[in-house]
Amino acid sequence: MAHPERVERLFILNTFAHRPPWPVPIPLPLRLFRAPGTGDLLVKGLNMFVRGFLFRAGVTHPERLTRQVRSAYLAPHPDWGSRTAMLAFPRAIPTGPDGPVSELAGKLEAGLQRCFQDRPVAVAWAMKDPAFTPRWLDLWLKTFPHADVLRLPDAGHYLQEDAHERIIPALLHFLGPGSTPAQAP
Repeated sequence: MAHPERVERLFILNTFAHRPPWPVPIPLPLRLFRAPGTGDLLVKGLNMFVRGFLFRAGVTHPERLTRQVRSAYLAPHPDWGSRTAMLAFPRAIPTGPDGPVSELAGKLEAGLQRCFQDRPVAVAWAMKDPAFTPRWLDLWLKTFPHADVLRLPDAGHYLQEDAHERIIPALLHFLGPGSTPAQAP
């Protein structure tokens, strides 16, 4: 929103930038990650945010997570001290329309509506995402009713792992003739 002149178009994957209009259910694993002590041990000690969520609940095609892909996800945060942000993240997930993250999301939502209504928008959405359910897609479509939508019925939270063979061609089509993966954002 700070520099909308730098944005030609938006290609959105499962995420949120809207104030949650409803209570957000927090599944048991995330509730455990949010708990003092328990969360520290699970996330910083055992790396369960990656090993439990990403490698299990976050994908519908775990067979695609080869040893090389798993290593790439594990490499940036190899030890207790490097996983502090991974612990802070689930603790910041909003549980409803109030709170600092919900306030920020509300500002993002207003900025998107103000700055990007005239831009091309495409959305690739994983329909089996346990976190960003189709309800969140509906919010995006209220903001951008003109968006092209690629619904991925068999993809989960890490849709780039579950459905890259459908997302990349959709992105290249969205970018236009002559586009290459290197030009993709």
